Amino acid sequence: MNSTNRINLKVHQFTFYATYGLTNRVDLSVAIPILEVRLGMSSQATIVRDLAPIRQGPALKGGLASKSQYTPMHSLSEHGARNYK
Repeated sequence: MNSTNRINLKVHQFTFYATYGLTNRVDLSVAIPILEVRLGMSSQATIVRDLAPIRQGPALKGGLASKSQYTPMHSLSEHGARNYK
């Protein structure tokens, strides 16, 4: 299986800033941030069919580790699974 994944992050920030002089030595300041944040994700997967044999270890087949055991992998038909004996 092949997959392509994307994550997009966009951040826009605006800040409003105001200062008002109360006296000769004291100022009052206000900052108001406004944020717009967007997060997007997409994924596309493709099934790759391969008829190469799959090696199964002794835990799956009950054989000895020195023996190589292979089981062929079969593909699915367009109308469902094929019956193999």
